[in-house]
Amino acid sequence: MRFEKLKLVVILLLLTTLILSACGEAAQSPTAAQPSGNTGKKAEEPAKQSAPAEDKKEEVKAPEDTKEPAKEETAAAPAEPVKDPAPAADPKDSASEKSEAPQPSAPAENSPSEPKEGDAKNNDTAPAEDPKSGKDKKDGSEKPDNYSGFFDDSLFIGDSRSVGLVNYGNIGDPTAFCHTGLSVYNYDNDDLDVAGFGKISLEDLLELGSFDKVYIGLGINELGYAEDTTVEKFVELLDMVKANQPSAKIYMLANLHVTYARSKKDKIHNNGKIDSLNSRIEALCDGTKVIYLDANPVFDDGEGNLSEDYTGDNTHLYARCYPTWSQFIYDNSL
Repeated sequence: MRFEKLKLVVILLLLTTLILSACGEAAQSPTAAQPSGNTGKKAEEPAKQSAPAEDKKEEVKAPEDTKEPAKEETAAAPAEPVKDPAPAADPKDSASEKSEAPQPSAPAENSPSEPKEGDAKNNDTAPAEDPKSGKDKKDGSEKPDNYSGFFDDSLFIGDSRSVGLVNYGNIGDPTAFCHTGLSVYNYDNDDLDVAGFGKISLEDLLELGSFDKVYIGLGINELGYAEDTTVEKFVELLDMVKANQPSAKIYMLANLHVTYARSKKDKIHNNGKIDSLNSRIEALCDGTKVIYLDANPVFDDGEGNLSEDYTGDNTHLYARCYPTWSQFIYDNSL
């Protein structure tokens, strides 16, 4: 009996041992698997860390993309001034060359040597002082008879150079529709003070007045515009003069050159452009009703530039030189 109980106890101990052993193995199994799971997570973590590295590279590229359009805009920027070209200013007359083209530009007209008002007879400002002459005045001493009234039945239409011609050319008392800055683009914009007529438009002046000769001196302020368009505007002006003054002879005055010093650096007002426009103006003349008068050979330096002996601002004549121009016009008027 006692043996049987001992046997039963042994069997229970064995069973208990087996159960404990089985439980121990079961408990050890997840512990052994745990490292592989941790290893997997650690293996995934480097992969997750590599992703931000790619994002950083993309973020670095993004600013480069934004810079490229800026470079394109910078490259395109020089095209803008085409609308409003501004030529290089001559250092000798920086105060006298302000732009009169739309722009464009630094035209030759706003010179301190020219009258500022519309009336060509306004003598508020004299031409540049002539270093070769003790005086530069409009006193009629060189031509006391003022060509015996030859120009008194004439109409002058022009810019600042024509203002100088009327004021200092000793040509008597012509009718003058002249103004600093006048061009074929703006002659019909404003009325001007004209002796004997008061403030009047050019069209009304042509309708009311009676002229045997009409002298047109325009073009220097038009050099900043498209030449074809400028020629069309000249044709419109000529047609208006012909329609209102059918018996008058029309004289187209060639634009005088500028000096070499200005021509070589000014992209707008240079002698190449002046010659080109002058040739187009000459082509509008028939030699009978419309006559072309080119005084450039009188004032040039022999190389196609205005001689520095005749100008103080590289563009406008000294006062003493205008009677020479008047004489040329008188000698070549039919």
